[in-house]
Amino acid sequence: MSLPIIFMYSGQGAQHYQMGKEIYENETVFREAMDACDGIVSPLIGTSLCKIIYGDKRKSEPFVRTLHTHPANVAVGYSLTRLLESKGIRPDYLLGYSLGEYTAAVISGAIGLREGLTFTVNQARLLETRTPAAGMIAVVADPSLMQQRPDLFRSCTLAGHNFASHFVATGESNQLRHIERTLVDEGTTALVLPISHGFHSAMVDPIRGECLRLEIDFVAPTIPVISCMTKGRIGAYSSDHLWQVIRNPIRFYETIQALEKSGPYCYLDAGPAGTMNTFTKYILGRGARSQTLLSMNPFGRDLSSIETLVKTLS
Repeated sequence: MSLPIIFMYSGQGAQHYQMGKEIYENETVFREAMDACDGIVSPLIGTSLCKIIYGDKRKSEPFVRTLHTHPANVAVGYSLTRLLESKGIRPDYLLGYSLGEYTAAVISGAIGLREGLTFTVNQARLLETRTPAAGMIAVVADPSLMQQRPDLFRSCTLAGHNFASHFVATGESNQLRHIERTLVDEGTTALVLPISHGFHSAMVDPIRGECLRLEIDFVAPTIPVISCMTKGRIGAYSSDHLWQVIRNPIRFYETIQALEKSGPYCYLDAGPAGTMNTFTKYILGRGARSQTLLSMNPFGRDLSSIETLVKTLS
């Protein structure tokens, strides 16, 4: 019996230049969807979104400007979904991780593509102009490390818990670099993420009022949406949901654990870097009845990945 499919959409930090380039050049459905997103976003940011992503920047170069990365992440998740649907792979559920909840809201039909991308760009501009410079760090350890090392993590906020021994913290950039150096020297894996604002912390509070005035008219989603903020299914969107998504912690670990109580499922990573696939594998562990699948990854060979995915789910 085939398992219900959950499309998972990643958030800030998963993006990179050239993401999906091979698909863009060879798959008409993906390219047309990306071009449609470009047509909405480009007048808002004053330049072509596709030229930013697929221009002369190398994949390894930092892709961090929020005004560009916000809509780029949504556009790629949206376009990849349309491609998979054209190949007969359709989601039974949608799961959003941080900014990925914006993509899920669009795919679910709760908001339109133009409305979702416009909100995303407007919010990104507020973040750039009204919030302090900050960042996020991923640490391969239990989140209790923050309580055990209060001096090291001073002024930092727990932003997300991805699996048992992996968390993300938000803080000032200089402090995060100090944390990274210290932990790596001690043998703990830590990495400052390509993010330039203090998501999931009080650092975004200066734009709360203006974000709430960016009106969005939600309708009932036509595909069930699971939120990593509330750890469960969204029945009806509240008017401030998208604000709460960037302000509150990400509870990915708890969300997957809760889903597994009603599983098994097929968890399909519909993001550009395979991060959701990796997190989910660690949560499920060996012997799980659920399965995880990858659609794209940062190492290329995306067409091969898509072909393998289609064969697996045929």
